[in-house]
Amino acid sequence: MVWEAFLAYDGEKIIQIVEHLTVEYTDRRAKQKWERFVTYIQNNAKYHRDYRNLLKALGKETSTYQPMGGSEATMRLFARRIKSGGYSSRIPGVESMIQVLISLKTTGRIPGERGTRIDDIKQIEQDRKAHAKERITRTVQKIKDVGKGVVQGVLPYLANTSRTHPMHQAVRGLKGI
Repeated sequence: MVWEAFLAYDGEKIIQIVEHLTVEYTDRRAKQKWERFVTYIQNNAKYHRDYRNLLKALGKETSTYQPMGGSEATMRLFARRIKSGGYSSRIPGVESMIQVLISLKTTGRIPGERGTRIDDIKQIEQDRKAHAKERITRTVQKIKDVGKGVVQGVLPYLANTSRTHPMHQAVRGLKGI
């Protein structure tokens, strides 16, 4: 009976069966362990429901969604492939995953969901790359400006600090070395 409820993803029925189940106890520890288990099931009842039913109540289409066990197995397989399973993904698959990640970071949506277009995501990514080029150019220019003083024999730090500052005095002390 419990097995049938388990296979049907009927969490409420499993909870009812567990609550009304009578068990013969051989010792006090087994009885306490069983009571803790029943309490845990009762306190976490909301986690023993099929997530697809919750999504249906919110108006989502769930006909293509897998049960939770299937989803976990798929994620385990995906993680093994990505981490160290020796598998590799094809370029179109990797590009699709990258587009989904970019979309989630930039728009907070998955591509194809409620009007988000892939072309918009590509444009956002191109804008990010252009902005990154500008930042790199500015950073390189700053490094060049700082380097000019060093090449000419002047440390910018010494020009901008007080002569009584301990670091200024320490660097001046290294002058003859």
